[in-house]
Amino acid sequence: MGWAKFDDQFTDHPKVVAAGPMAELLAMRAVIHCARYETDGHVQAAQLPRLAVGITSPKRHAAKLVEAGLWEPDPDGDGWWVHDFLEYHPSSEQQQEKRAEARERMRRVRANKGRRSREQNANGKANRSRSSPYPVPDPVPEPQDQDQNPLSPDGDDELVLVDEDDEQTLSTFQAWWELYPPRNGKRIGKGKALQAWRRLSLEQRRRAWIGARNLAASDQLPKDPVRFLRPDTAGEFPFDDWQTPATSNGSARDGPDYDAVFAELQAREAAEQEQEAGRVGD
Repeated sequence: MGWAKFDDQFTDHPKVVAAGPMAELLAMRAVIHCARYETDGHVQAAQLPRLAVGITSPKRHAAKLVEAGLWEPDPDGDGWWVHDFLEYHPSSEQQQEKRAEARERMRRVRANKGRRSREQNANGKANRSRSSPYPVPDPVPEPQDQDQNPLSPDGDDELVLVDEDDEQTLSTFQAWWELYPPRNGKRIGKGKALQAWRRLSLEQRRRAWIGARNLAASDQLPKDPVRFLRPDTAGEFPFDDWQTPATSNGSARDGPDYDAVFAELQAREAAEQEQEAGRVGD
């Protein structure tokens, strides 16, 4: 979009006043036309009717502009030239050069931006292949089994033993997992839930099983299984809120009695501790 420049004293200039108001309007329209179409101030004779819309006798007013010195007749007989137009407006050649420079400048900007983007992508891939954003201990510890996926390598839900597990750990967790109510028809996070189960004591596992049984009997939407087994910010376990049977639909959900299993585990743990204490005393 171009701009037409007018002196703020244009309408009071003696030449404009002498030409008259209709000639003044015609002169202003001509300047705007020349700026828009980059004619360097040339007003073709064919453009006069369009520029003089609403102005009667346009040729007479054009003659007044020539007489006042605001227009000059074209030497080739094709219209007029606005006097001193190029003193206040850039020429068509200058406008074309300016646009060409702008296009070249934007081409360089886009080229540099594309090059920097490619370099950043290449550097990012190289950095990711060479280093980690986290500090690496020296020496690097061997991966521990408990950090691995506790599910079977075949990708199904069959649990496999790791060093810290025994069969009772997996069997009681599997019973709890099957007892825990699904959320929106499915249970997710079995591996993480097992990791949380390992951190629980025998008594906490017993309470977690009771909580799952009572939650399943209620109408409340269950939590994520992992969150159910982890303490909150106050150190309280969510399953402790479900130690009494739900009453919303009559009674707690039926299920196998694992109290005996947990009692056996507690007894075995106590015997092992007593035996260990005896060895230390010897």
